[in-house]
Amino acid sequence: LSIFLASAARWGLRLVATWLALVASFGITMALAVWVDPFGLGGLPALPLLSLAFLGANADLLYRSLRSPEPEPA
Repeated sequence: LSIFLASAARWGLRLVATWLALVASFGITMALAVWVDPFGLGGLPALPLLSLAFLGANADLLYRSLRSPEPEPA
């Protein structure tokens, strides 16, 4: 979780929304691993859903920063 929160802080993204999305994603991953066990592995990796949660919480800001042209250095 800390790498995603540090990234959000570094790039000026939404910290609270990112934290809430990451915690919810981690909880969902744990619930799926315990109750559903969709692949019969006895566990699931948390990173894919954590990444989606990070992108979901900040998608509009990331898209806007990628689409806006950066000023040319003088």
